[in-house]
Amino acid sequence: MKPAWTTTADLRAQVQRRWDKGDLLGARVAPPGELSRIAGAKLVRSMSRKGCSPDNAACEGFFGRLKTEMFFTRDWLSTTIEKFVAAVDAYIRWYNDARIKISLGFRSPCRRTK
Repeated sequence: MKPAWTTTADLRAQVQRRWDKGDLLGARVAPPGELSRIAGAKLVRSMSRKGCSPDNAACEGFFGRLKTEMFFTRDWLSTTIEKFVAAVDAYIRWYNDARIKISLGFRSPCRRTK
């Protein structure tokens, strides 16, 4: 399936048109056919209210830390998908089991719930 844009300028123009119409608040530009592929796979999309960023604040914070602490600190070019998935899994386990947070009283998320 061919995307609706072919150059960066086309993409910027498409985003600007959607921004001007006011339908980009809390959204992203979806590739054509994305919604039908999601429905075909019987997946449920996670949706927050339009323009309400606190709905996703915890997830946005976690993924921001994951990118800063794990992803951007390495060169992933020669990494296989299997090794990448294992690295993400190891990071999530470390994040939940060992990484301390000041907001949790200098405990990890797992220790806080025990």
